[in-house]
Amino acid sequence: MSLFDEHDPTRRSGSRINRTAQPAFYVVLALTALAPILGGCTKLWAAASLAAATGLLFLIAPPKRSLGRLPNIAFVALIALALVAFLPSR
Repeated sequence: MSLFDEHDPTRRSGSRINRTAQPAFYVVLALTALAPILGGCTKLWAAASLAAATGLLFLIAPPKRSLGRLPNIAFVALIALALVAFLPSR
């Protein structure tokens, strides 16, 4: 099927998109709204509370799909680069 084919309304789409909002969606919205309220995370406790809430969200409601191979490799490389800061200097 190409982009120029006509849409057949009787054919079901292969992708199943759940259009109902999950509770995790509201938690993500709350975290997004909470960051500027906490002063842009300039205080250590504010940054730690947002990081803890985000980590807890990933533990409670992990993502169902992956972004793909290239973004996953890029994120692993960024995490490895951040962990280099903990290596001893000598």
